[in-house]
Amino acid sequence: RGGLLARSQVPTMSFLTAATLRYAIGAGITAAAGTRLALQWILAQGFKVRSFQLQGLERVLYCYFSSQPPRVGSG
Repeated sequence: RGGLLARSQVPTMSFLTAATLRYAIGAGITAAAGTRLALQWILAQGFKVRSFQLQGLERVLYCYFSSQPPRVGSG
């Protein structure tokens, strides 16, 4: 019948596919965790610098911006 083996005759194919998928998912999770930790560290350093600079202020002013258009009418 032809020189190609059916998929059911090659059990290592599904094993390799599963192993590759597991490796790729693990690598993605590891990369995401590393990115999160780096971002967390950068933000923490920024807040330390900002809080040190703002210690002498008596009052902190807040300014809020909204990207939504204003509502017209009630409800």
